[in-house]
Amino acid sequence: MTIEQQVRSAFDAVQVDGSVTAVDLTTGAGVDVGGSTPRPLASVAKLPLVWVLLTLHHEGELDASTPLVLDPAHRTIGPVGTGRLRDPITMSARDAAYYAMSLSDNGAADAIWDFVGADRVRETLARLGLPHLRLRAPMRRIFELLEDQRRRERLDDAALLRTDPRTLDPLDPARVSSGTTAALTRFLAEMHRRAAGGSQADREVVDLMGAQLVRNRLASGFPAADLDVRGKTGTLLAVRHEVGYVTYPDGRAYAVSVLTSSRSLQIHHRVDAVIGEVARAAVLHLRR
Repeated sequence: MTIEQQVRSAFDAVQVDGSVTAVDLTTGAGVDVGGSTPRPLASVAKLPLVWVLLTLHHEGELDASTPLVLDPAHRTIGPVGTGRLRDPITMSARDAAYYAMSLSDNGAADAIWDFVGADRVRETLARLGLPHLRLRAPMRRIFELLEDQRRRERLDDAALLRTDPRTLDPLDPARVSSGTTAALTRFLAEMHRRAAGGSQADREVVDLMGAQLVRNRLASGFPAADLDVRGKTGTLLAVRHEVGYVTYPDGRAYAVSVLTSSRSLQIHHRVDAVIGEVARAAVLHLRR
């Protein structure tokens, strides 16, 4: 069975459409299955957003120690972190980056977006020459699109669960932040190269990826205690993603991106594990 057949079989087993791209950061050899397909990023978008913040900070364009006020009257909702708090809080932009990466905090991420500004976010990311990695809007836009569609189509919770995910506005890659696994893996490879070359901003982002609390996706495929796995997940309705790095004790490191979209909103319970499974298959193929 080829690596492509192996990956597609794993995706089919849990009723998802997906893409995976992995690159050996030493040799440049790669594996790519569906890597040119654009998909909504969900919270994976927080990774390039934090990279923009810290890059501009270290270039002196802004100060990441600037305090940001997050007010519940305007704060973006979310299942964890600041989205669950009842009172206004103040944190620095740099601390918001920690929350956005470790807890995938929507409110913290949107505070960063508003602080940096949409134009600077896009202009800074554009320097990398990755046209298929696009940050279109803050996280709150996802929820606005969903609520607008639910109201327009009169979708209660039961009707929403029966909806084909491909028809949902917040999962339309043309409406929200989107990317391909090929572009995301190139982003990871460039960040790794810059960090190795002494870029403090890139080093800090890579460190923040190690602070992520979710360990049942990419890391599930690499359970050995002597492997270093760090990443950023994305979860929204039918999508389950993770992108990140896997480093072996021999020093060889790999950038891996896995993006998936379930074929219904009745999500198979093994989707998270399949992300680790296909990532492992891709990396082991490169280690032959």
